[in-house]
Amino acid sequence: MKKLIAVITAALIIALSLCACGSDSSNSDREDVSQETGTAIVSTNNKVDEAKKKKLMTWSINLNGVDFKLPCDASELKKIGFEYTESGSLESKKYSIGVYPKNSEGKSLSSQLWNPTDQTLSYQDCKVGEIKIGLGEDLKAVLPEGLRFDEKITSKKIKKLYGEPDNYIKGKNYEVLKYEEGINQFIEFFLYTEERMQKYSSVAIQNFS
Repeated sequence: MKKLIAVITAALIIALSLCACGSDSSNSDREDVSQETGTAIVSTNNKVDEAKKKKLMTWSINLNGVDFKLPCDASELKKIGFEYTESGSLESKKYSIGVYPKNSEGKSLSSQLWNPTDQTLSYQDCKVGEIKIGLGEDLKAVLPEGLRFDEKITSKKIKKLYGEPDNYIKGKNYEVLKYEEGINQFIEFFLYTEERMQKYSSVAIQNFS
């Protein structure tokens, strides 16, 4: 299973790279650009409904009934039982790699720390700039406009609320919808369409600004 996920992830990275190379950011009239990469259909520079997209790009998410807005203080995750206990620090303007908060059961929350200050800070004093939630986790996630990230989530529901994504990829058994606003600012839905793989679906929110 891990090998399969790794292969899909690698294909996704290649597809996104091809999209980036072929896009023209100087074109103010955004047009659909679709191409087939292996078994994946890639669509970039879609006609985005900015009004609908704006509803999503608030960098907000509700986890187990608690509202968060990224970036947030690392200590705020204690509200849902997660805490950064690992000793260490981040230099000014740096991001963490492989440093995750854990709860009392030893489970980790996929996230990324960020130090926006001009001085070195301990992990506990940094900001959380990214949170990634998987369907297989014990967290109930609700996005803006009341969209529940659960087993009933579909790309159709996402597009109905937030409009077409900036980038869209459709593979044999997965879909990726990515809404972007600036550098290191995005919300990405990775949805597996096969029931046996659905628990690996995820939503990632990143805002390093």
